[in-house]
Amino acid sequence: HYLLLVPSKTPPTTCTFKGNAYFIPAMLPLYKEPNVVAKQPAIQSTDPLCLTFSTNYLPPGFFVRLVAVLATNEDCDIMFDRNLFRNSVCFSYLEKTIVNLTAKSTHVEITVTREVTRQHESKLFVDICQGLLALVYDSSLKVLNLF
Repeated sequence: HYLLLVPSKTPPTTCTFKGNAYFIPAMLPLYKEPNVVAKQPAIQSTDPLCLTFSTNYLPPGFFVRLVAVLATNEDCDIMFDRNLFRNSVCFSYLEKTIVNLTAKSTHVEITVTREVTRQHESKLFVDICQGLLALVYDSSLKVLNLF
């Protein structure tokens, strides 16, 4: 299994096909600029996390396979209501957390934002980011084992 085709947990609302829906990251169009999450007054966000490689370039096929691995995780859902591109994809992660992955020529950039609705939730944002970091690390290792 080369991680090129992912069964979709939440098919797009525009889909009229009644069978299984699949997500194919490599078939998405390219986007020239990274997605920008609209700033809202009650948003927590991180500085971008960058996955870099000793070769100083992003291996071909790594990004779309990383997206495929993350899409199969039970805590991640592809956000079909946002623009999806071959080099920039948004996921929802756990509750109210948005993860944007963007492929650059030398690295993968990951930004995390979260809507804050209660004061005590701000303390959990660090825990969410650490859990996401572990997930991205494990997913990256799965992808690298395919090469």
